[in-house]
Amino acid sequence: MIESEIFSISKSEFATILFQRHGLPWIAGGSLMLLTAIFLGFALDYRIFILAVILLFLIAPAVLLILYYNYGMKGKSFLNVLPHRIQIFNERTVIWLKVKECEPEEADRINSEKRGAATVECGDETGEKSDIKNDEEWRRYDFSLECYGNYSVGKNYVVFPFLTPEGGFLYLPLKAFRSEEEFSKAVSLMAGTNLNKKENEDNKG
Repeated sequence: MIESEIFSISKSEFATILFQRHGLPWIAGGSLMLLTAIFLGFALDYRIFILAVILLFLIAPAVLLILYYNYGMKGKSFLNVLPHRIQIFNERTVIWLKVKECEPEEADRINSEKRGAATVECGDETGEKSDIKNDEEWRRYDFSLECYGNYSVGKNYVVFPFLTPEGGFLYLPLKAFRSEEEFSKAVSLMAGTNLNKKENEDNKG
């Protein structure tokens, strides 16, 4: 078992991942609009370029809000924002959410779940136990490794998408582990089941 430190994603990293995963069409559209405005500004009137820049600065926050509402609040993505610890076993991950460090409204929402019961997703538990208690301070979420898709690599972090119907993603940073070696083992362990599953499906085909 590999266990991370308690960590949470920063607002800037969260926004960056949202743009990388879901904002490329918006970025492409904004870039095209800006390039067109530059051309028209030089060819016709510089005020067209100024107007385009103003519109771009007005549209960008709205796009971020749309991405946050449609994807950032989707599925289990909220787990990344709140202080938590991840335990990685051979067949599953256990995410422990530190409720007492959450905002009061979020803590109330999480504590409204059935006390003493783990939230199990994408399969049954494997029998491995943890010494962290599932009480008012911690909330437990179990995910089979089959819940995760192929990861993408960022600067000192990786992102695993959830394959569950509600979607979302899991952020796994280097800083949450004691060493680069431990971080590499964690990523390999989480990705290994996906690779083995793909090989088995290919062999069956």
